[in-house]
Amino acid sequence: MDLKDFRGVIFHQAAQGRSAKDIYLELQQDHAHRAPPYPTVVRWCQEFRFGRTDLANRASTGRPLEVATQHKIGQARKLVAENRSISVRSVARELQLAQ
Repeated sequence: MDLKDFRGVIFHQAAQGRSAKDIYLELQQDHAHRAPPYPTVVRWCQEFRFGRTDLANRASTGRPLEVATQHKIGQARKLVAENRSISVRSVARELQLAQ
């Protein structure tokens, strides 16, 4: 079983009103080392009880891509070359990067 299959089982069991603990124990009994950890089962039970119906991972935004551009990297190298004792915070402030 892959993660999506486990989520399907969790979705079905949660829809029947079973507790996260009971679902987890059943998954551990049936799939032992491959079953998701208890906090994951709890999280997915909560998601499904709050109305989520899809089983796929949702895309996350993550860190902005524009931070690691070649232009910014070049600027950072130039700042360090000019002043070897410059702090990371100073570089971030100068280049308007998140600290």
